[in-house]
Amino acid sequence: MKRRHIALISSISLSVTVLLALGTANGFFKNTLFTHADNNPYVLDMTRSVNSSELSAGQVVYNTNNDNPISFKFDSLKAETNNNGVLNLLTGGYFYNDTAITGINKIDVTLSGGSATLTYGNEKDNLTLGSETLNTSGNDDVVFNVNLASPSNYFKLDVASGPSLLKRLKVTYSCVNSAAKTPLTILFQGDSITDNSRSRTNLDDLGGGYAAMVADALNETYGNVYDFTFINRAHSGWNLIEDWNAGGVNHYQEEFYQYNPDIATILIGYNDIMDSGGGVTDSEFESCYRELLQGLSDRNIKAICMAPFFINEKDGDYTGVEFPAKSQIVSDLAAEFHAEFINMKPYMLQAVQDGAYKMELFGDLTHPWAAGCRIITDLVVDKISKLIDSNYHTPANLGEYVPLAMTASDNDEDFTNQRAFLSSSHGRLAYDTEDFYSTVDFTSHKSVKMTNELLNPEASNAYVRTLFDFHEDGKRDLSNGTLKVSIKVDNALPTVSFRAFKALSSSASANVSSSYSVTLGGSSKAVAVGNGWYEVTVDLSSWAHDQTNDALANAIALEIAMSKGENASARNTYSVNGAQNSYMWMDNLRFDLTPTGDHRGVEFVPNYAVSVAPISLNRTINIDFKFTTASDTYLNFMLGDEWNSYYGYYHVNGNGTLGGNYPGVSITTLVDGYYRVTVNISELTNPQGGTPTKIDLFYIHSTWSTAEGYVDFNPSYNPGVVRGSAFSAGSNYAVNVPVSALTETINIDFKFTSGVDTHLNFMVGDGWTKYFGYYRVNANGTLNGNYNGVSISALDDGYYRVTLVLSELDLINAGQDNNAPTEINFFLIRGDWSDASGYVDYNPDVNPGVIRGSAFSAGSNYPVSVPVSALTETINIDFRFTSGVDTHLNFMVGDGWTKFFGYYCVNANGSLGGNYNGVSITFLSDGYFRVTLVLSELDYVNSGQNNNAPTEINFFLIRGDWTTASGYVDYNPTI
Repeated sequence: MKRRHIALISSISLSVTVLLALGTANGFFKNTLFTHADNNPYVLDMTRSVNSSELSAGQVVYNTNNDNPISFKFDSLKAETNNNGVLNLLTGGYFYNDTAITGINKIDVTLSGGSATLTYGNEKDNLTLGSETLNTSGNDDVVFNVNLASPSNYFKLDVASGPSLLKRLKVTYSCVNSAAKTPLTILFQGDSITDNSRSRTNLDDLGGGYAAMVADALNETYGNVYDFTFINRAHSGWNLIEDWNAGGVNHYQEEFYQYNPDIATILIGYNDIMDSGGGVTDSEFESCYRELLQGLSDRNIKAICMAPFFINEKDGDYTGVEFPAKSQIVSDLAAEFHAEFINMKPYMLQAVQDGAYKMELFGDLTHPWAAGCRIITDLVVDKISKLIDSNYHTPANLGEYVPLAMTASDNDEDFTNQRAFLSSSHGRLAYDTEDFYSTVDFTSHKSVKMTNELLNPEASNAYVRTLFDFHEDGKRDLSNGTLKVSIKVDNALPTVSFRAFKALSSSASANVSSSYSVTLGGSSKAVAVGNGWYEVTVDLSSWAHDQTNDALANAIALEIAMSKGENASARNTYSVNGAQNSYMWMDNLRFDLTPTGDHRGVEFVPNYAVSVAPISLNRTINIDFKFTTASDTYLNFMLGDEWNSYYGYYHVNGNGTLGGNYPGVSITTLVDGYYRVTVNISELTNPQGGTPTKIDLFYIHSTWSTAEGYVDFNPSYNPGVVRGSAFSAGSNYAVNVPVSALTETINIDFKFTSGVDTHLNFMVGDGWTKYFGYYRVNANGTLNGNYNGVSISALDDGYYRVTLVLSELDLINAGQDNNAPTEINFFLIRGDWSDASGYVDYNPDVNPGVIRGSAFSAGSNYPVSVPVSALTETINIDFRFTSGVDTHLNFMVGDGWTKFFGYYCVNANGSLGGNYNGVSITFLSDGYFRVTLVLSELDYVNSGQNNNAPTEINFFLIRGDWTTASGYVDYNPTI
């Protein structure tokens, strides 16, 4: 993988000699800086045989006998070996042991077939230094010799015509022996911002934050000169006053001095301010910090002091005073002790002005995530570079925020490269441009790559998380539709999990959805697409079904996580090496937030079992199935008295038929694509394992079922009545209709059974040649243009009504001059311009109904005094919902505010939220739900006041803070 490089070198290439000369400019180093490099030329000769494992891995190691191994990496899918096992390439490669190699000086290569361009450059600085056009001119083998004017460390072959092969490749290069490099130790010390979940058992682990990024950047830029040792000993939660200098007894020796670093970065002060509520005095903080810097100075340890800051200061908040004060103390002491000083806050604020979201920089406005860590890394590397390289100059774009950008293969629906940022300190986020293959053609492609570098085999948990931010202030409803993303994992459990966030500054359960886990392999939710990749599909409505909060419906970010394992046993099961990095690649993240079939119920897979409300044996129940698998699949289900005794199994095929003749069991097809299985329990004749006394368990047998889909047990869904005639996508629907004069108004009602992103085009006219139109109607209930005399509205039964005022329509005469309609007697849906299907009712005799009652809304109380009802009466309250079926309301009835019955929960799907004595619900033909209260049977709820029961009913209240639904309510209606 090409690691992220921070552009710190001002010149294109610094030779080893120049770097050697510059190293002694800073006198604080305790060790001899350099020994002279071994500049004898080396030759990498790729004529030795390559075995199958090396070919498959795309990596060969050369020159092991010279005690200076050089790794060469290539695209394994574009390489082959000849009969002697010698490697031939269809593409170039690069050296990535750049801690030893300083430059390629010469390339000898034979091209076989076709033509190509050989490009070479400096991979570390992302520079292209030159290219050569190679052409065989029809010969089988042509030898080329390329002498490079500037040292390079990578090359690649772009085939112009072919096939073309690189054969008998030899590369002459210079290197620096690792023994000649100068030791240099850098210590990172601070609190949780620096700690970033570093391992306590593996002391080489730098955590997942800026410390690891700084190490990467320095190794990449100066690794051929310095033998770096990086140490992170930061402590989450520690403060200067109570931990490093507790009660005047400092712990600087064991925390700072004992490691004998050359450079120490210090970021402390947050917990001194935050933990004490601003109670730490400036003089106390200054005294302890001064003592620390004095000890570092006495030991010739160069300090880089980083000022604490808070990104969300408010007037009157102690943070508005304490952070600037402590920052100034750090700045003054750094100047006094000739230490380096970094003030990060201006760079962070500038990033916000440049378009960064605050939560992208700091998830909780304090602890940095990937974007914030990258800015801190730039600032720290800048200071260290000044200390070790006298030729270094601070770049003009230091600390610049660079937003993520879509690549050429992305589109507006692909969220992969739109502000992906790490939410966990257990790993690191990067883009992978070398050892990743896209799921389209398995060619090199830009993608998000997450690396878990928590080197702790016994860690109880080791997630790497990525959040894809939609908008900091915006909300996105993820409770319906589908999510798809391409996933590949390596050395990780074959499972990914998803969570939605509606707030990132708090981890409270109300702000985070529950997890949705998908196993890679063996499920329709994760389909293998080759080379270890899976296309993962998440049904958002099924996920939302089990949620206890509204995080999915109000999501500002989505988390996608992999895991190295919950424990050592789990890792052993899947051969995961806890001591090695784990990886997850992601691409093609996209959403279809439009429901694609109005799924209801819950998602089922084989082995789906659920307890249901007890049902007596003299009842008839319905079970609605919708299959997402092929029509030749099937399931077997049973009904039982928990697991003790049961009826079944009943076989249901994916084509909507039963697998046998079962007494008391029948199946029908509903208009929404579900199959309704009706079970008359009293007629069932095949009890298994004893006779049930009731039904309270529903189970789909695992090994006797191949289908997956959705099941709605005993649903409140009413399939309704379909009116008019059916039409289908791609087929003309033409019909002669009763004559209408051009002075009339006609209505055409459409009901769609296809997705909401489909549409149809229709015309009306006097036969085929004289007509008005075409008018486009979208399945989401909108017109596709502003047509004179044409309007659309939604009806209560799910149809859309298109109204045509014929006298206002614009004439379209099919190209025949003055051939205008004189009447309307023909209607046509044009199939080749339509991809929708459904039902059409021409000029129907249907009244769309009247909204009655008063409006109520989610979150707002609706109180009203109502006509007095004695406690011996029965009252009805009709509700009509305009919100989603997963919403609800809570209402009470009573004698004023203090004496009441309730609260009763009514769900927008037409069910009650509990079993309430004296309360029942029915569905009315006009779309309202009628809740009937038998007042004499209600249970008292007395607002905590004993014996304070209602004596009459004169008050009705919908409680807003317990209500998520909106709609209309009609109290004790006359209907």
